[in-house]
Amino acid sequence: MFLDDVDENVSAARAAGWHAVVHTTTPESIERIESLLAMP
Repeated sequence: MFLDDVDENVSAARAAGWHAVVHTTTPESIERIESLLAMP
């Protein structure tokens, strides 16, 4: 899992096969990460 506030870095992580989240606000990032962690 990858978390960053730079779109290009998140895109690169996704291209490499990582789950990646663009950080905008802490509550939003927590929500996104929790949803990814809940994936089977």
